[in-house]
Amino acid sequence: RLGKLLPNCVKMEIPEAGHFVLDTRVNLTEILLDSHIDPFDTQKTYDPVKDWTLPPDHIVQAVLKKRVGPLREKASPVFFSTDPVSGKRRQGLSHVPKIEKPLLFVGNHQLFGQDLGM
Repeated sequence: RLGKLLPNCVKMEIPEAGHFVLDTRVNLTEILLDSHIDPFDTQKTYDPVKDWTLPPDHIVQAVLKKRVGPLREKASPVFFSTDPVSGKRRQGLSHVPKIEKPLLFVGNHQLFGQDLGM
């Protein structure tokens, strides 16, 4: 019955062996080398780096939503810049001056260090 379920299965019967087949009458190494199994065939081995493929987009999006989404909601950065005309703070970086001299960016890593597991 098991042979019908396994693809490319080869059934080998050893007369008068019962359940204890691995005795001096049977050379398992010779049987394996004579079979269609090739333990030295490196073309069929799976390489986790070379054979890796990107998961389907719907799975990537689901993982991002489930795993990254809550962290983005809690700790996503907010950027502000100062409008040079009115002097008011504006959300976004559109008012960062385009100048050729050094510019100082001031920021906080993360409130309460949530990436530290506190």
